[in-house]
Amino acid sequence: MSVTSSDCNCYYTEHYFVEKVQNRTLRLHLSYDGSDESIQDQLTKNYGLVNDDGDLDLTAEEFGVLKMILQTERERRLNLWGSHNHRKMLCSNLFPEEKRNIQAYHLKTINDNEGESWLTKSCMEALDFTKRSSSGGDPTLISAKELLAVAGREETVKGHVFALPILNKKSCKLLDNELCLFADTCKDIKGRPNTMNRNGVLLDEASMSAGVTSALLENVITPLARCLFSVAKENNSENCETEEKKTSDREHDLSLCERDDMDMVQCMCDTLDHHHAFTVNYRFDPNGLDVFFSVAKENNSENCETEEKKTSDREHDLSLCERDDMDMVQCMCDTLDHHHAFTVNYRFDPNGKNKDHDRDLALHFDNSEVTMNILLNDEDDFDGGELSFEGPSKASPPSFGNMGNAKPVPVPFRHKVGWGVIHLGSELHQAMPIDGGDRRNLIMWCRSSTHRLNHGCPLCGQADQLIKPVLHNYMNKST
Repeated sequence: MSVTSSDCNCYYTEHYFVEKVQNRTLRLHLSYDGSDESIQDQLTKNYGLVNDDGDLDLTAEEFGVLKMILQTERERRLNLWGSHNHRKMLCSNLFPEEKRNIQAYHLKTINDNEGESWLTKSCMEALDFTKRSSSGGDPTLISAKELLAVAGREETVKGHVFALPILNKKSCKLLDNELCLFADTCKDIKGRPNTMNRNGVLLDEASMSAGVTSALLENVITPLARCLFSVAKENNSENCETEEKKTSDREHDLSLCERDDMDMVQCMCDTLDHHHAFTVNYRFDPNGLDVFFSVAKENNSENCETEEKKTSDREHDLSLCERDDMDMVQCMCDTLDHHHAFTVNYRFDPNGKNKDHDRDLALHFDNSEVTMNILLNDEDDFDGGELSFEGPSKASPPSFGNMGNAKPVPVPFRHKVGWGVIHLGSELHQAMPIDGGDRRNLIMWCRSSTHRLNHGCPLCGQADQLIKPVLHNYMNKST
């Protein structure tokens, strides 16, 4: 699978997360271009951090500490790729191959003479179902409900957030033990998972990208996402209906066409969501993996073509997004081509002495098109720590719901070992406080260079800020 990545210049100036300044909790997402003025404007105008006199409600010392935090993070981002390669080399020397359990570095998706699959039986059956149902002469349109039913003990967390058993307990323990050993061995060298989490492991630094997470992306996440998010639009529109909308289908369709965030063709896609029969006539998949295709607006690729995109893989990906029989989300799932994989470690510190421990995570959305989150250790090892979903962010595709003025109701999900929560990266979510023990999760931010070139960066929404695609070693400079 191609590992071409499109980085965006907004990475260097946007989404700086500040948890606290000294003993004062802030939990703010800030923009930072190196100037003091931009910080003050955001704190006073965007967050209302003012005192009775209308001045910034931070002491000079607190503001100085805040500046230092932002400057340190900016420097880390500017030098990330070079420092990542250097850390990876040091980690390889400190944790050489002879110290590793080699079985933990090669994902197995089938049972054979060489050993058991890492996947649950339910997951293997679901994957087989997607292939069988999409490869015949008269393809069956798979619904998310059907797929999850095949997976067994199915669970839809909320609308288009899904959970199903992915990794069996044996493979979770294998991965967890190896990653904990790596983290302990390289604790003074390894990088942090992202800009918000402090504790965890970058799987590329642990040399697991090629054999584990890339294989998960290609063989597991992509085929599941094709099905789940293709049909999730229907489920979402049904769940979000109000009594007023039910009185007139025509009024409902017109309201969709009047939304500012949709063009005429995108509106057409949404108002035809309940009619999929026509998609069979336009469907062609040489690999026999696609679930179904829907109508999509045409994308102008001439302005964003680069030499890298002219390779055969790139041309194939672009052709997917230019076809009239696919929508934006379907294209996004079909062209997932790179990822950022890491573990997070949430720990309860009863004494409150270790300030470097992550106990929870503030509300956010991910720098990904699709995210998968798998619990590695046993759910009995910790208390609390639920994953709470609060609806689509402004970065969500229009067809996945328009919250309007409605306040979303948080929906918690209690982690289960080996279960993967699969959701769009634009879904707002947070990790609730852990009340005891440790929780360790494998998280994959799955990305599509093609989707970003055609629809913009998921963080800033701009395509003109993208840096030309460059080849990375299964890692890109993103939070």
